[in-house]
Amino acid sequence: MIVFRVCNPKYANNISGENARKQTTNRWNSFGTPMLYTSDSPALCAVEIHQYVPPTFTPLQYALLAIEIPTCKPLLIDEEFFEEANCIMDLATTQAMGDYFINENEFLVLKVPSAMITACWNFLINPNHKDFKKVTIKNVLAFPLGGKLFKK
Repeated sequence: MIVFRVCNPKYANNISGENARKQTTNRWNSFGTPMLYTSDSPALCAVEIHQYVPPTFTPLQYALLAIEIPTCKPLLIDEEFFEEANCIMDLATTQAMGDYFINENEFLVLKVPSAMITACWNFLINPNHKDFKKVTIKNVLAFPLGGKLFKK
């Protein structure tokens, strides 16, 4: 399966999950837990980035990574869970779920609905899993984030 990630070009060859480990406000992992965030489309990547930038943000040139995940059964948290529990916006809940996924180390991939567009999917990859070495970058392209999405 091919998934996508948008990042600063200087990190385009780094899919270790270390950037997520160093942040405190990630939706699916707490500080200190590595995780590689990817999405089902480049468009969802752009929308996901948009939620974190201030209104005065001037888009930088980003890199779009096409990442291949080996065939595997993902751990699925579907949108129905969040409709009933109404907790996709509760970082304590989602971070605990993501940390559990990483710590149990049973699955390579956690498939979750995007908090921004619940009909789309994020694929969270466990860098500690034995099959992580099979996760590969297939392509890196320039990914400008200009246009109407970032108009002031």
